[in-house]
Amino acid sequence: MTATRPALQHIVLSRIVGREVRAADGARLGRVTELVVDGRAGASRVDHVVVSRRGAPDLLVPWRLVRPAGERGRTLEVRGPPRAAEGIAEGSSTAASQPALHLCRDVLDSQVVDLAGGRLSRVSDVLLQTTDDGGLVAIAVDLGAGALLSRMGLRWAGRRMGEVVVAWDDLYLASPGGHRVELSASADRLRRLDAGTVAEVVARLRTDQAADVLGAVAPDHAATVLDMSHHEVRRRLVDLLPSGHRAAAGPVPPSPATRRSRRTSGWRVLRPQARR
Repeated sequence: MTATRPALQHIVLSRIVGREVRAADGARLGRVTELVVDGRAGASRVDHVVVSRRGAPDLLVPWRLVRPAGERGRTLEVRGPPRAAEGIAEGSSTAASQPALHLCRDVLDSQVVDLAGGRLSRVSDVLLQTTDDGGLVAIAVDLGAGALLSRMGLRWAGRRMGEVVVAWDDLYLASPGGHRVELSASADRLRRLDAGTVAEVVARLRTDQAADVLGAVAPDHAATVLDMSHHEVRRRLVDLLPSGHRAAAGPVPPSPATRRSRRTSGWRVLRPQARR
């Protein structure tokens, strides 16, 4: 797997979730349960933090109003008047017309396709970086078992295993929420991928998700992807494509005879053909 280690010091999602959040006067508001990325921001910049409260609705607080406080920044403080945070975006969403990416729900422990390495993996943790203006952006994910052990409280064991870090830009999010964000906010990125890489992606997605990906690229590009794909993948996808894409793809050739029994059929990922 192709791994990229961020050059700058980073913080991890699992160490932000659970932190205590207080108002400017020190009043306890709750604890962080989620970081939300707005799809309009390129699906990488954190816009809001979800604060869970006992016996009360969750708060959706803009990240620009949050700053580290307390010993070693382990507490988060919401800027503004003492009761300002209780009225911040309560019960609202980041944007009704744009899908929001929830880093815990849609990324952490979810499946991703490594576009550079061509593999399907699960995310053990999300790496984030602060910006000069006080923002927070997702820069990579850690796919290694070490990060998972650290989250389980076995940090000493996790450090021995090291990191398997893949840059955020080299990922395709395969979870339902991540898939929707990819299509709405990153369709242009899909169109720029070469046919071989797209074939690797569709081979690892559910059939409906793979059809969505092909529908987001040009018909002739989708036809090239199908030509490079395994015949079973092609057969499953063609009928789900828009009419223009089906016409460009042409007729589906009959499946060649196979000795694989029904008992083992479908267990392995149907890999694309060798790149031409």
